[in-house]
Amino acid sequence: MDKDEIKAIEKKVLASFKPNEVKILRITTTSFAYQFDRKLVADEASLIFNGNLFKSFGWKIESDEIFGLEINLKDEFLDAQDNSTDAFISGSFQFSFYIKNLQELLIRPKGKEPLLAQHVLSILLAISFSTIRGIVADRTANTPFSSYFLPIINPNSFFEPLQVKQSKNE
Repeated sequence: MDKDEIKAIEKKVLASFKPNEVKILRITTTSFAYQFDRKLVADEASLIFNGNLFKSFGWKIESDEIFGLEINLKDEFLDAQDNSTDAFISGSFQFSFYIKNLQELLIRPKGKEPLLAQHVLSILLAISFSTIRGIVADRTANTPFSSYFLPIINPNSFFEPLQVKQSKNE
């Protein structure tokens, strides 16, 4: 199956995608950590986001109507005084989505595992990342990170450079 065939199939798939029929069934924070230097708080120094949000994701077709997504993030900060990078926020988050017509949204290349159309995957990534922004804000309340929010991103940035892994279906 060449790129043109995949694009044609994706176009057809996107037409059958109904975002209002997607439901988040479960959100699990599998790990979450943050670190900052206590000196920063004592000196009232500000943390500056260094512009590098490291992110990757993996996915799995869990059943005929359940799609799983795992997102890993690490956000590093600079001390405004000496440009050190000891401060960070990191986490891994798992989402399970109920998608009534999931099987219609899959692209099935010959001899390969089924793939979810990239446009649909982008929408699920956008929903997930927006949710993660809220989780991080909640978890970092009353810390030096309380005034920092994860940036709003284009979900297609997850694909460049491509950092995708498909989990083996069990």
